[in-house]
Amino acid sequence: MESSKKQLVEAYENAVQENFTRNSLAVVLFEFIWGMSLPFGMFAVLVPIYMSAIGSPKALIGVVGSLYIITCPFQLVVSHCAKAGRRRKWLVLIYFSALLPWLAYNLACLLFPGFDSSVLQNTVLFVCMFFFASAVTGSSPVYHSMIRDFTPFKKRGVLYGYRIVASALGAFLASWPALKLLGSREEPRNYVLGFIVSIAFMAISLLPLFLVREFKDCRTTSTAREQSSIGEFIVNVRLVYRKARRNPNYLVFIYCATLFVVSIALGSFIVVCAREKMAMTGSGAVVLVMIQTLISALFSVGLGKLGDRIGFRKIGFIQAMLLCVGFAFAALAVIVENMGFLVYPAFMLCASGFHVGNLVLWYFSFELLPKADSSILLSLTNLFVMPAVLLMVPLSGFIIDFTGSFMAVFIFGACFSLFSAMGFLLMVPEPRSGKIYAIRHIRKI
Repeated sequence: MESSKKQLVEAYENAVQENFTRNSLAVVLFEFIWGMSLPFGMFAVLVPIYMSAIGSPKALIGVVGSLYIITCPFQLVVSHCAKAGRRRKWLVLIYFSALLPWLAYNLACLLFPGFDSSVLQNTVLFVCMFFFASAVTGSSPVYHSMIRDFTPFKKRGVLYGYRIVASALGAFLASWPALKLLGSREEPRNYVLGFIVSIAFMAISLLPLFLVREFKDCRTTSTAREQSSIGEFIVNVRLVYRKARRNPNYLVFIYCATLFVVSIALGSFIVVCAREKMAMTGSGAVVLVMIQTLISALFSVGLGKLGDRIGFRKIGFIQAMLLCVGFAFAALAVIVENMGFLVYPAFMLCASGFHVGNLVLWYFSFELLPKADSSILLSLTNLFVMPAVLLMVPLSGFIIDFTGSFMAVFIFGACFSLFSAMGFLLMVPEPRSGKIYAIRHIRKI
């Protein structure tokens, strides 16, 4: 029995090694072409600016900006359905299906001008964004599990770096034509044209995924996506939930992580503030996209490597403090006259948490519950923080619409990120050492 298993492992490792160049080139090319779509239609930057241009309510803008968190339950569904060996087909099918309604919406805005600036438009826009965010969020564990299974253990960090660089390089090369396109048309028509170009790049980027040769790591235990029935899948989810619910250290982490994620979600209002405070045009929006892409890439690689050395609890503290300073700059830009330019450093600091937030949620929860199913634990962690996002983001939008000022929301963001930083520093135990730096005992909840 042992000899046959050893032979299977050896055959798997040889096959992975032989096909690594082919598979890594395929995903790097996918990331590169997808990156070229970002200057034309980046979800986190251009969609909120576009919604501000068409007069959408701030509450709706905040909800749309947080859809990547709100739609996290779909990760459980997609992870169960997309079994090993068919993951690339699932990814292509889901992404392409989500792009179709988004394309139909933009074509309607382009061909039927009367469709603009209406309640119907906001409703259809929200539905399209919901489908798109559900596809990207739901497919994330499937995409990363596919990459993990075809990548040799010692080359995972290298491939991650190549993917980040490829995406940033694609965005950089496409930035000049995006500046020309978005700067040469009037609002909001320029954004609609940009979204159509972005959709074209996204659709083309799916083609390299067909080149991937999939493998299933035979050394890993059975996961939820491999269960033969929905009943077994539900049992697996309940087991992970019980482990998380009965772990007091994980519960303390969730409290701090909730404040952390809410702060990142509130950062989407800085983009809207920048447009209104600085009278930003389409070309200025592309600059924000490049800032978001480059800063988030640099911080995700740098803090990711640092987290491997010092632990992701400290990374959570560092990133939360950067968010706090960013919201402080944003508040100063609103209060102090002639200081509107501070929205740019504020946006840079908040953009740094775009990928780092995921790193903290993923790897810190994995360290706290190392034996739990990773895909289910990731989905449940996102699910635990979702109610606070659903509450605070629309409420913040209503406050902005009611008061006509972003000041209160930026103060909320600064306070939440500061409390989160203090929680990571003083309350959350370090999984690698078990030490708690201020509170020596946390009663089991």
